[in-house]
Amino acid sequence: MVRDHTISFRTQAAPARRALPRARAAFTLVELVLAMVVMSILLAGMSSAMILASRALPDDASVATAVREGYQALERMGDELQTAQVFTTKSPTIVQFAAPDRDADSSPEIIRYSWSGSPGHALMRKYNSQTAVEFVNDVRAFQIVYTAELVDDVSRTTEVRVVLQIGPDAAGRVELATQIMNQPVN
Repeated sequence: MVRDHTISFRTQAAPARRALPRARAAFTLVELVLAMVVMSILLAGMSSAMILASRALPDDASVATAVREGYQALERMGDELQTAQVFTTKSPTIVQFAAPDRDADSSPEIIRYSWSGSPGHALMRKYNSQTAVEFVNDVRAFQIVYTAELVDDVSRTTEVRVVLQIGPDAAGRVELATQIMNQPVN
């Protein structure tokens, strides 16, 4: 038995090679620039939102300033109210009174404090016939309470309590109770 040691080679046509898409190893320059522009816009928007939010919160310095200004205003108002001789107008938001002569013209000084009642408006002060000026700005609440007592069967104003709130925060609220020395007749 003889074996045939021939090797037969089949020749087949090699299948046509398709061009495989090249694997992407990196981003293109256009994609990188576009991503940077989008991120810049997002960061700018977030930073402006943070700035606006931080300005919206009251800082401790502004509250302390409002309280200090409120106390200074009420101290001056209380000093003038203490010497009131006659109240010509008494309401929760307006007080007008005559105080002893200060400018040596032999007539009493007429002092008026008034607030419109609208939050954000100023507390006004008028001295004699001068034009009313802003006494305290950005007033959110202002109230005057008068205490009267019977003295020798006559009703007399003995105390004036003033409540003042400056700015939107309730921490800017100050109060002052003033004893009226002359106890004017009501």
